[in-house]
Amino acid sequence: MKLAVSTILLALATAVLLATGPGARLDADLVRRAVELDRRSPGLHGFMRLGTELGAAKGVLLGLFLPAAFGSQAARATAQAAFLTSAGDQAAAAALKWAVDRPRPDGDRKRSNSSFPSAHAAAAAGIAWVTAARHRRLAPWIWLVALWIGASRVFLGRHYPSDVLAGALLGILCAAAVLALRKQWRGARGLR
Repeated sequence: MKLAVSTILLALATAVLLATGPGARLDADLVRRAVELDRRSPGLHGFMRLGTELGAAKGVLLGLFLPAAFGSQAARATAQAAFLTSAGDQAAAAALKWAVDRPRPDGDRKRSNSSFPSAHAAAAAGIAWVTAARHRRLAPWIWLVALWIGASRVFLGRHYPSDVLAGALLGILCAAAVLALRKQWRGARGLR
């Protein structure tokens, strides 16, 4: 039920921002306002830069390596599922970036690194979904970090809010698929 509600809400919000005139204006206006606020506040800018760094490949890999190397068996299994989720959502994000070729709000027009969808948001939401599903007590904290990473992309002018919502949707769908496949695989082998 959570998956259905989450995906429907994210898909609807993304569609409204992308496919309607008022939504597109709101999408552009939100990023413009966020960038203005970020530029006026050095403290906010530093905080958002840190959020972006956490969601970059190095931050994600370090965040997955630590529990995989030093955590409990449950932490290692979660890190493995999160890694598979990230591999899937990053491949899908790269393909969509190439196909959509949306210019970034800051004017960058590199097709292989276009704006839609946000790969940072995909990784953050995918990892958050896996972690929250396996370790419920961590759910509020990991979702707070995912929100921070997604917001940082808007505040730094690298993504429109619709890019972040689409990335989050992509990450959640990949996470749900990995968890379902893991459950099926473990069930077929008589594991819990």
